[in-house]
Amino acid sequence: ADRMRTPTADANHPVLAPRASGTDRADRRVAARALAVLRLLLLPIVFAGDRLVAHPTVGTSDFDLVFAVACVYSVIVALESFRADGPRVTPGVLLGCDLLLVAALTYESGGAFSQLHAAFLALPLGAALLLSPRRTAALSLATGVVYLIVAILHPATSGTKRLDVALAQGLYV
Repeated sequence: ADRMRTPTADANHPVLAPRASGTDRADRRVAARALAVLRLLLLPIVFAGDRLVAHPTVGTSDFDLVFAVACVYSVIVALESFRADGPRVTPGVLLGCDLLLVAALTYESGGAFSQLHAAFLALPLGAALLLSPRRTAALSLATGVVYLIVAILHPATSGTKRLDVALAQGLYV
C-alpha cells in the first residue's frame, strides 16, 4: 500500500518535480514547430497590415528593414525547429527574440496605433506552450513592459490624449 501512495512534501522533504519525459520533449518539439510555422504564416498579415491600415508614420522609416530581419529570422527558426534532434536554441531565447522583433515592428508601424500591438498578446501564449509557468509569467510581464515602452516612446504618442490611448491599450497587453 505504501508503494502506491503519492509522495507528499513537508518542510524537510520537498517532492521534486519529475524530469521531462520523452513525451514532454516530443510535445514541446511539436509546439516549437507549430509556433515556427505560425511565425511564417503571420508575416504576410504583418506586411499587409502595415501597408493597408492607416497609422502614424512620424519618426519611423525602417519598417521594411525590420520586416526583412523578421522574415530571415522566421525562416531560420522554422528550419531549426524541424531538425531531427530539435532546435539548438532554447525556447526562452527564441521567445525573447520574438518579443524584440514584435516591438521593433510595432514601433516602426505606428507604436500604440499600429495593428501589430495585438501581436504582443500572442507572445505569452507561445510561452505557455514552451516554458515553465514561472518563465511564462516572467515573459508575460516583460511583454507588457516592452509594449508600454514602445507605446510611450513612439513620437505619435506625444499628446496627452494619445498617451492615454496607448496606456489603455497597454492594459490589454
